[in-house]
Amino acid sequence: MSPINKQTKKTVMALLSKNHLKNQLMLNSFSFGSILLSFSFIFLL
Repeated sequence: MSPINKQTKKTVMALLSKNHLKNQLMLNSFSFGSILLSFSFIFLL
């Protein structure tokens, strides 16, 4: 691997870990929303 690729990977990993919490929250709210949607579909049917 070239040093540039290593540095890019490091930067990407840092950004990912930085945004991990935010992404986790977004995923949680998204899954919660989809669960609510499916429940409303069940009740509508």
